[in-house]
Amino acid sequence: MISIGFQTVVYLMYTAVFIVSLVGNGLVCYVVMSSTQMQSVTNMFIVNMAVGDLVMTLFCVPFPFTASFLLQYWPLENYLCQIFTFGKIVAVLVSAYTLVAISFNRYRAIMWPLKQRTRKRTAKYIIAFVWTMSVITAFPFLRATSLDQRFDIYFCSDKWPSEYFRRLSNAGLFILQCCIPFSVLLFTNVHIGIVVWGKIPPGEAQNSRDIKMAKSIRKMIKMMATVIIAFVVCWLPYDILLVLRAYGMSLRAWSNQPYVWYAFHWLAISHTCYNPLIYFCMNTRFRAGFVSALRSVPGLGYAPARQDGDGLPGPGWPSAPSEVLVRQFRLRAPSEVLVRQFRLRAPSEVLV
Repeated sequence: MISIGFQTVVYLMYTAVFIVSLVGNGLVCYVVMSSTQMQSVTNMFIVNMAVGDLVMTLFCVPFPFTASFLLQYWPLENYLCQIFTFGKIVAVLVSAYTLVAISFNRYRAIMWPLKQRTRKRTAKYIIAFVWTMSVITAFPFLRATSLDQRFDIYFCSDKWPSEYFRRLSNAGLFILQCCIPFSVLLFTNVHIGIVVWGKIPPGEAQNSRDIKMAKSIRKMIKMMATVIIAFVVCWLPYDILLVLRAYGMSLRAWSNQPYVWYAFHWLAISHTCYNPLIYFCMNTRFRAGFVSALRSVPGLGYAPARQDGDGLPGPGWPSAPSEVLVRQFRLRAPSEVLVRQFRLRAPSEVLV
């Protein structure tokens, strides 16, 4: 029996995750898709993670949470039980594999800077490959999930041919979802950190442009490292608990297991909220895009103008060409527009 106080806390925490995840990941998708300057290869991967987090939010919070915690049985059809389980696993794998793709992209760009950068078309192929591999990996769990009848009520659970297959499948999912991605992320990011934060050889000078680029790269690496750490911290305890439940029968009789399970499950699901918060805190362009998008919502005000360098025009930005020139150059005389716009020094250059 679970106390009323614990149930109330769980209701509030899951509801908060659902709202923050929908708003945050929706803003990430909107900011990137609404601005051409934000549609870089890395941001395309970030949008893919946001879509995966939205799928996770819709497939893990409303219906499965209601069935397992509120009703304590599955009230829907068998195919919905399979779809929700399958969608949850696919969404987690998409996040893990997309992080690997981002790390490889950064590793390739920093280790071999003279090679051609990843194109947007190639990034789309990589995203399609990520979803394909995630679906293939989760397909056995789709086949094994079904309704289990106990005392005239149904539960959504997995049914494997034997206990050996059940343990093998859970261990395989743990390796593919956590162990292999974490090993790849650790290898690539450690090498990137060594190169980026390495000391400059004696006598090698750096100009202001090199210093600015180095700072930008370090900020991006810090942000992606924070995203990776958040993923590992949120999902590793829950995955370890699933493996222990699969291999340790004594845990099923532990009286405190429901509290531990809900705590670890909430921590894993709450990962869908953290990426937008990380982007907001550690990326200037995402922060400007979030503020601009929120200010366009009725009742939240309007952005008077866009910030320099964010590439995201606010709702208050003028649309008329003459108004743009006046605000951009802040000129009083029409002749100054030509002089400043074309950066001329002599009247003869106007004719040329």
